[in-house]
Amino acid sequence: MAQSYLSLEITALRLRFMLVDGDRRECKVLAFGEVPYVMNVNAAGELTQAIQGIMAGEGMKPKRLFVSMCGHENFIRQLVIPKMAAKDQDDVIRGEIEIFPGFSQRSFDHIYRVSPFSDEKNNAVFAAVESTLLRYVFTECQKVGLPFEHLEVAPLNLKELVPLLQADKDNQGFLVIDDNISYLMVAGAGTYRLIYQAGIGLEMLYPDQKGILSERNVSSLSGELQRALKSYLFQNREEKVSKIWLVWNRQNGADLIKAFSGQFEAPVEALSLDKLSMFKVEAAEPAANPMHSLLAVPLVIFLSRIKAQFPLDHFCRQLNVKEYAMRLLLTALVVVGLIGAVILYKSFEFYQKTVAVTLQTEGLENEIADLNNTNADLRREHEEYLRIREGLLTQANLVKTLNRVSWSEVLSLVAEEMPKNMRLTSFKFKESGEVGFIGESLEIETVAELIRRVDRSSILENGKFDFLREKSIEDEKLFTFGILANLKSNDDGLNKGKP
Repeated sequence: MAQSYLSLEITALRLRFMLVDGDRRECKVLAFGEVPYVMNVNAAGELTQAIQGIMAGEGMKPKRLFVSMCGHENFIRQLVIPKMAAKDQDDVIRGEIEIFPGFSQRSFDHIYRVSPFSDEKNNAVFAAVESTLLRYVFTECQKVGLPFEHLEVAPLNLKELVPLLQADKDNQGFLVIDDNISYLMVAGAGTYRLIYQAGIGLEMLYPDQKGILSERNVSSLSGELQRALKSYLFQNREEKVSKIWLVWNRQNGADLIKAFSGQFEAPVEALSLDKLSMFKVEAAEPAANPMHSLLAVPLVIFLSRIKAQFPLDHFCRQLNVKEYAMRLLLTALVVVGLIGAVILYKSFEFYQKTVAVTLQTEGLENEIADLNNTNADLRREHEEYLRIREGLLTQANLVKTLNRVSWSEVLSLVAEEMPKNMRLTSFKFKESGEVGFIGESLEIETVAELIRRVDRSSILENGKFDFLREKSIEDEKLFTFGILANLKSNDDGLNKGKP
C-alpha cells in the first residue's frame, strides 16, 4: 500500500517542501511549494510551527518526514590525502574542517567517506554541520510528531540520482546553484571525484530582485567553475565529464540554463523531476523546476533502499546517541548523589569512631617519633665514624705507596723512556695511583711511541691518551698531548733495577 512522505529543504531564506505518494516503483507528486523562513536557533518552536503550518495549509497527513539542509551553514569538501590509518584520517579531516572560519571555534558533527584515488593516495569527501544548528533542527523536527530519522546535508547525496537519469558510464557533473552558494561536483565509479564550492548564488546572480541576470556575476561564477573543472581534468587526463546537470530554482532565474550553456566543454542540462524515471509529475512547475530534485534525493534513497555512501540517518543516529548519553548521565548523577549521601552518613559515623582511636595513637606516634630521632642521631654518628675511618685508610694507603716509590727513580725512568723531539711540561700524581703527563711534540708518531714505552716500563702500566691537540707555529705543527698511566702495584716492578 502506497504511503505519503513529506520532503523538506531548509535553506538560508526559505523552506521548500514536496509531498509524494508512492513506493520504489513510482512516486506521484501531490503537493509542492516554498515559504519564507530565516533560521534562528534561539527561537524554540519556530521551525516546528513553520512545518506544521505547511502541513495544515496544504492539508497534508504524511507518514514520514525527510529533511535536507542546504546553504552556507554546511561544509562540504573533497580532499586528496595520503593513505593512512583510519584514526589519522579522522584527525586530518577534522583539522581541515576546523580551518574553515565558520567551524574554527565551534563544535560540529561530521561525516566522511574515503575511496581509493591512486596507489598512494585516497579521495576523502566530507561534510560538517555546526552542532547547535544540528541539534535545533533535530529537536524541532521531532516536535512535529512524524517519524524522523533521515537528515541530508544537501547536495551531498545528489549522485545517488545518477541511476535514474539513464546516463552513460562516463563521469557526470552536477552544478547546484542555491540562494547564497554554488557547488560543482563530478561523480564517477560510485563516488565523488571533485567537489568545489563557490560563494556566489542566485541572490548575487539576480541582485535587483527583478529577474534581471547579472552578466558580471555570471561571468565571475562561470570563470571560477571553469578553472576548477579544467584543473581537475588536467590532473586526471584519462577522465572526462559527459554532461553537467544544472540544479537551481527556476522560479528565480528562468534564463540561467542559457547563461551556462556553452560555458563548459560538456553539455549543460537541467536536472528536473521529469528526468527521473520513478517520479510521476502531473503539474508543470515541479516537473520543470530542477530545485525539486534536491527534495527527491532522500525519498529516492529511502524508497529504493539504496545503500547511500553518506547514510541519511548518520546525524540523527549521532544525536540520538548523544541524547541517550545525556539522559544516562543525568540518571547516573542522581544515583551517584543518593549513594554519596549514604556514604557521607556512614563516613561521619566512621569518623567519630576513628577520632577516639586517633587520639589514643597520637601518644604512641610521638614516642615513635622520639625514638626515630634518637636512631637518626646514632646513624649520623655511625656514618661520620665510617667516613673518618675511610679517610684514614686512604691516607695510610697513599703514604704506603709513596714510601715505596722513589720519585727520582720514577722521573729518571720517564726521562729514559722519552723519545726524541719531545718535551714534558707537566707531571701529576693522584691518590688513586694515577700518573699524568702533559707534553709537546713535533711529530705525532713520537707521542704514540711514548705510549708504547710507558706500557713496557718497569713502574708504569695501562698507558693511554688523555687528549691530543694540534696547532701551527711558524708553518710547523706542534702537538700538545696528555697521557695517563697507573703505577704498578707489585713491589718487584717498583724496585726493579735497584742495587
